[in-house]
Amino acid sequence: MKKLFTLSLMMLFIASIAHAQTVPLDFESSSVVYTFTNFDGGDASVINNPYPTGINPSAKVGQMIKNTGQHWAGSLIVLENAIDFSLGKTFKMKVYSPKVGAKVLLKVENNSDPNLFFEKEVATTLANEWEELVFDYGAINSGQSYQKIVIIFELGTVGDGSADFTYLFDDIILEEGAIVADDAPTTPAPTPPSYDASKVISIFSDAFTDIDGTNFNPYWDFYQTTVGSIEAVEGNEMVKLRTLNFHGFELAQDVNAAGMKYMHIDVWTANETSLDIYPICQTTGEKK
Repeated sequence: MKKLFTLSLMMLFIASIAHAQTVPLDFESSSVVYTFTNFDGGDASVINNPYPTGINPSAKVGQMIKNTGQHWAGSLIVLENAIDFSLGKTFKMKVYSPKVGAKVLLKVENNSDPNLFFEKEVATTLANEWEELVFDYGAINSGQSYQKIVIIFELGTVGDGSADFTYLFDDIILEEGAIVADDAPTTPAPTPPSYDASKVISIFSDAFTDIDGTNFNPYWDFYQTTVGSIEAVEGNEMVKLRTLNFHGFELAQDVNAAGMKYMHIDVWTANETSLDIYPICQTTGEKK
């Protein structure tokens, strides 16, 4: 989706409708300690994203190394509160696998009784590329309490700790409703008006040269539920903001927009009723 911006230092998007979730786990917040409990040869940790490409340009991701041990080697993380499955029964998780067909088990478990659990297994379809896997939890007994999330790669196969048994995962999200394809535009954004390039400051556009170094997926606050990614419609790139409550773009350099009066942005939404957009200046604060 083509977008043009004429703005100063930052951009803040706020949607008037936030979609309630008990997760995501996106590993971005510097104020949260993500504590993994590894078992039987699994070794999970948070690392800098070594492949910030495609659908996952985020800075931090989870890494799972499956070492020699049991074939069920993996890791778990205990959430602050039990998962509220009345809000949705569809889990999504971004995965970067070294091979096609690697089985990924996503399991939820009671905090004190391991016999109370529900799990689904999905196989990867891409190698050495980020993809989003979908786990159907429609059959879960939501009357039980589940506070642990367990991740096991390639259940049934003993790992060896090599690159062939090293996986990345990110953006574990519980979504509302049944499993359906993400609402998204099927045609690209309209071609922007013909402007003199010397009079345009372009942040994200296929029509003009963008300024360098913009961070399109910064993490500003623990309460941010937005998951951002860069995707394409008919070869035209767009920034996709899912489960939006607020989100920002951070410019790598100061931009002098003195004398400019207009901001151009193409927006497509399936369900929001309003969108507030704020350019932010470090010295004067927000400007609506």
